[in-house]
Amino acid sequence: MAPSQKISAVNVSKGKDKRFLPRWEVNNRISCQFGNSHQVYQCVSKDLSCSGACFYSDVLPASNQVKLKIFLSERQSVDVKGKLAWKKMENDRHLLGVSFFETPEAVQETILKYAFEINRKDIVRHWFNGWGS
Repeated sequence: MAPSQKISAVNVSKGKDKRFLPRWEVNNRISCQFGNSHQVYQCVSKDLSCSGACFYSDVLPASNQVKLKIFLSERQSVDVKGKLAWKKMENDRHLLGVSFFETPEAVQETILKYAFEINRKDIVRHWFNGWGS
């Protein structure tokens, strides 16, 4: 795995974030298409979950629909469709939040397996947080 594609940490339920599946802070390459355009832009992820992603883009999309190819490693990628949920400026770049839709179960499992192999302990701790208390 190239350094630019490693998971750097797992964000496990901090503060008000009570997601069942955590977001993983990542720095993965993403190829992105906005709307019906065939233009492909190269972006970089900030975080990833089985149901969405947050990524940096030099381009602010005119459309809310996006197609993403997220590179989990040099040899493995997943293709997802998403809808722009929010956008803001961060470090002079557009930071976009996307919710995935019509995502095949196999793709969700691939993302989860990728994160689980990297940081199993934190994922299990997130799922069982509060049990036995």
